[in-house]
Amino acid sequence: MELRKYIDIILRRIWVVVITVFVTMAVVTAGTWLMTPSYTATATLRIATASVSSSYQDYQFADRLINTYIIIATSQPLLNELDKQLNLSQPPKISVQSIANTELITISVEDHDPNLAVSAANTLGNILISQGSEFYSGSGTSPSETLKVQVDQAESDLNQARISYNQLLAKSPPDQAGIASAGKEVDLKQQIYSTLLTQYEQVRVKEAVQANLVSVVNPATFPERPSKPNKLLYLGLGLVVSLFAGIGLVLIFENLDTTLYSSEQILAVARLPMLGRIPNKRNKKDRKFPMDGDLYMSEAFLKLRTNLLKTIEDHSFRTLLLTSAIRGEGKSTIASNLAYQLAQTGKRVILIDGDLRLSSVHKILSVSNKLGLSDYLLGRVKVDEVIQPTLYPNLNVITRGRETNEPANLLSSEKMKTLFKELLMRTDLILFDTPSIIEITDACIIAPLVEGVLLVVKRAFIGKEKLEAAIEQLTNVKANLIGLIINGENIHENYYRYRGYSAKKE
Repeated sequence: MELRKYIDIILRRIWVVVITVFVTMAVVTAGTWLMTPSYTATATLRIATASVSSSYQDYQFADRLINTYIIIATSQPLLNELDKQLNLSQPPKISVQSIANTELITISVEDHDPNLAVSAANTLGNILISQGSEFYSGSGTSPSETLKVQVDQAESDLNQARISYNQLLAKSPPDQAGIASAGKEVDLKQQIYSTLLTQYEQVRVKEAVQANLVSVVNPATFPERPSKPNKLLYLGLGLVVSLFAGIGLVLIFENLDTTLYSSEQILAVARLPMLGRIPNKRNKKDRKFPMDGDLYMSEAFLKLRTNLLKTIEDHSFRTLLLTSAIRGEGKSTIASNLAYQLAQTGKRVILIDGDLRLSSVHKILSVSNKLGLSDYLLGRVKVDEVIQPTLYPNLNVITRGRETNEPANLLSSEKMKTLFKELLMRTDLILFDTPSIIEITDACIIAPLVEGVLLVVKRAFIGKEKLEAAIEQLTNVKANLIGLIINGENIHENYYRYRGYSAKKE
């Protein structure tokens, strides 16, 4: 039920969502098309780690090496060199990232000029290759150079030891002790020399590899389409955001709006029994009297008549008043059709047009308004002279009569009380149609004189505050509110077709 409630709220204000989406999408579309496109060119480089070992230390070394080159690639010296080679006032937008689980890094350059993006990506890669090892190892004496000095010195020492050994061998008689000592010295010098030479070769090879650590795998190529703006993405996001924004506005408007859009809302506010629901008739041409030709309307008034007759019989009511909170809720139309339906049961019914300002009952029933209620209250005519028969059996009417400047005084006069007494001797049931309560006090004047008051409330028309105010006014004058008649019901929600006939759901 809660989901249905929210769906009804959104559908009721679907125009808010439509306008929000339309405006948002128009702005997003215009902004997207007016944006200057950006192009991204990407060059892929390999950073060789010169290790085939899978030890954790080697893994750390490789990770540090790649991260070091990423930082070097965006360092200020390299960017200055890039500006110098491409004759730029400032470098374009550059992004350098590593590719997980590989020795590869990508150099991405974004710019409005695709040619510049390609040139900058490739040039920066070349600069990193030519200067990267220097930035990584530094500008001091290399390890190989240091070891070379040590190897040369060890070789010299080894040669000197051999000369001394040979000289001892040439002496006669031979010095056996000296020869043995010199031989040991030669072996020691040979061992030192061999060790240093091995270290030197290893370092030299490693430095040779490091000198070629960086190589280009894939040079940057000319981008076929702009990377920004991503029009489809922006339009998609704009649509999603505008939909949520529209729904949010609908919920805000719903909280601010006190209009009662459903019968459930009306009943919750009024706290009165519902005697009937009258379907909505948007086309005034379809509002003909009586509404027997409209199966929806006919069924609705029959149900209203049935419920009302039960109340009338239970409480022996003979005088009823119909009113509404504000003008435009269809009170007079409902009063006329209800009087007609009650007359169809054989009851003698008199309908009184108590709206001495804006009368409409005589137009609905197609009778004369020459003499009416105001003429009787002014003492110009007798009761029998203002009671008019209609084209429908058992239904008589008292119209407004001529205009008067003192309607409230006339309605509160003793003649009004006398009128009810005289009419009750001539009829079975009196229906009194009065103006709306909020604008005019006439209904509150007549309400204490009748046995029951019916309040007509139009769905999706009246606000909560006005309905509460109308009920409060009637309660203050001790009116006997016997129930509600809800007008403007949505027939699509409450009716269905059964064997070719339209009937209200039970």
